[in-house]
Amino acid sequence: MGARGRAGAALALALLLAGCSRAIGSGEVRADFLVQDCPPGEVNGGLEDYRYDAGFLGTARFQGSVTLQIFKHRSLPEETDGLAVRLDLNALQQSGILVLDQSAGRLVLATSPTALPVAFQNPVGAEVNLSLFGTCPDFPTVHGVAGTVTFDELRFALDPEGTGIDERVVGTLTASVARGTPLQVVGQLDAVFEFEVPKRPLMTFE
Repeated sequence: MGARGRAGAALALALLLAGCSRAIGSGEVRADFLVQDCPPGEVNGGLEDYRYDAGFLGTARFQGSVTLQIFKHRSLPEETDGLAVRLDLNALQQSGILVLDQSAGRLVLATSPTALPVAFQNPVGAEVNLSLFGTCPDFPTVHGVAGTVTFDELRFALDPEGTGIDERVVGTLTASVARGTPLQVVGQLDAVFEFEVPKRPLMTFE
């Protein structure tokens, strides 16, 4: 995806987040950072013993993909810490990882659990990004470069208009994270999440 496509996806993500209601579920994100270069005393105190319980859980659909949002606060991505896991629904369906449950009109896992590689630009993998805008604005984003996302349940509406209706996500994540050009591995990320996808729209944050 080019820069223009990424900008469009980011805008769509922000707009969809602004229109989501609260999910029912839980999420926890932890990271062991090898590089402690976020100065103590900045917002929320740096990267040592990094963890948060998700205050917002949801999804955003955009051009055949879905991004799982496991955010520290219910806010726009550039205003909080947040884990984003992007899946290519079309590729997962074409590969047979997701199949159509005809009775419910939902895409579901063909086999449970299912492990997907954490990899950039792998259509049957998961693109993982951890934003640190709240904790470490000097280095606001790290990217998953190796690891696994294991799903016990994925249940998505075939039609994006059905977002939040009988949709569910359950899984775990472990991945090395990196930043910079060229990428430098800076830590290990772990997450666990289980939630009912929220309906939309809701016009204001509450």
